Amino acid sequence: MAYINAFLTHFRAVQEWGRSTQASIELDVMNFEMEVKCRGRYYHLFPQFVGAINGRFFNMPALTPDTGGFIGWLPYRLVKYELARDKLYFKTFVREAGLLTPASWDLAAESPSPNRDYILKRSMGSFGYELAGPFRAGTAPPKGRLATGNGTVFAEQFIRGRSLKVWYWGQRAFFAHLREPSEVLADGSSTVHALVDQRLKSGHNADLETYKERHVVQDCLAFQDLALADVPKKGTSVLVDYRYGREYRPAASSLQSDNEMALIPAPAMQAIEAAGSRFAAKLLENMPAPVAYSLDGVIDEEGQVWWLEANSNPAFPPEGYAAMFGDLFGG
Repeated sequence: MAYINAFLTHFRAVQEWGRSTQASIELDVMNFEMEVKCRGRYYHLFPQFVGAINGRFFNMPALTPDTGGFIGWLPYRLVKYELARDKLYFKTFVREAGLLTPASWDLAAESPSPNRDYILKRSMGSFGYELAGPFRAGTAPPKGRLATGNGTVFAEQFIRGRSLKVWYWGQRAFFAHLREPSEVLADGSSTVHALVDQRLKSGHNADLETYKERHVVQDCLAFQDLALADVPKKGTSVLVDYRYGREYRPAASSLQSDNEMALIPAPAMQAIEAAGSRFAAKLLENMPAPVAYSLDGVIDEEGQVWWLEANSNPAFPPEGYAAMFGDLFGG
């Protein structure tokens, strides 16, 4: 996300569009709000920031001492809606729209042992928090996990594959991340603990003992019948984390675009376009104009896209300004 969070990448994208259209653009450095005039139209754009409080990330509408990154300008302030707020509501919508989403189980009303591999989630949450697992099919959910948080705890089928995150303006998909799950490769002599610790130090400047999300690593190891002290056979790939944004590696250059739309196979692109069409139409039932959003999913080994959740206020990639301004100002 370093590329998206860099102020300079946003300045360049807005500047390039402004020059190409002879737009008038003014920035108020006191609040970072922007005024854009072009083709007889005028829009006021509001900044979005991201910051960490007590180790957890949050979207912020203003620059504060807790701010850690800038995530774009939009012609509206932060928005909220049920499709992005509640994962269970989102899953119902996806099914009714004829799209794929992993199976889920109501732990309070159904069998306590899902018949497929699964993870535990809370229906409200973001940034990869409020998750536990994966756990094997037929095993009862561990007691006490996800004891605090917002929304309902439910079990969701665990589908192994590549993490997919797609950004949209209205129904148009313009940016994507397609990421492999985080794994370490056994060398035949190092313990799992040493392998994971090395990856954490290189990617997060942390170690396994103090890593705040250590429980996910431990769940992944237990899912593979591994312990931290084990020495796997050389060449064995060990799953460390399945969540988006946990690559356990140093971030790429902040000035280099990491748009991976070109890497997405054609069948998956069809699913991405179908999801954008249905999601945008649903939002327009209660909103007067298109908005930016992102959808999270998994592409399985067969190339199918399974949708997991929506984000109403995602970091806005610089590539999105052309789509947004084109819609706002025409052309």
